[in-house]
Amino acid sequence: MTRTRFILALCLSSLLAMPAFSHGLKLNDNLEFHDAWMRATKGSMMHTAGYVTIKNTGSADRRLVAVEIHHPMDLTAMASIHETVEKDGVFSMQALENGLVIPAGEKRVLKPKGLHLMLMQLNQKLAADSRVMLELHFEDGDERHISFEVRDLANTTEHAHKHH
Repeated sequence: MTRTRFILALCLSSLLAMPAFSHGLKLNDNLEFHDAWMRATKGSMMHTAGYVTIKNTGSADRRLVAVEIHHPMDLTAMASIHETVEKDGVFSMQALENGLVIPAGEKRVLKPKGLHLMLMQLNQKLAADSRVMLELHFEDGDERHISFEVRDLANTTEHAHKHH
């Protein structure tokens, strides 16, 4: 009888915990991703950058902490969140060690010469009109698979200027 009560109590406690868990999942529905693209690689270039607009429609800040290649899986050895900074007229890139906060009710635009997702040590070329699936990891454990359109470098420059 004691074992039956223990199992019943365990099941009941699991059911009671579910509303809190599903409420936590609701928060994860508050992210929107728009215009995800990356540059095609040319010549000996073995790196590229990914760009996307991430909108947080929720009431709590979200932190993007990591990025991984989801498909094709053997595409690269390393992907990270970077920003381009200018100092004395010289541009350089630096990794965001603490991730990227997307404030509640706001959006972050990852774009050329700014915030971006850096893919390094590619072992194959990225052709225009192909797609790369990235897995974005958030601090709260949420993971999102986002499909990035690969665009020709000439078209990406033109595209970037159209939207400024």
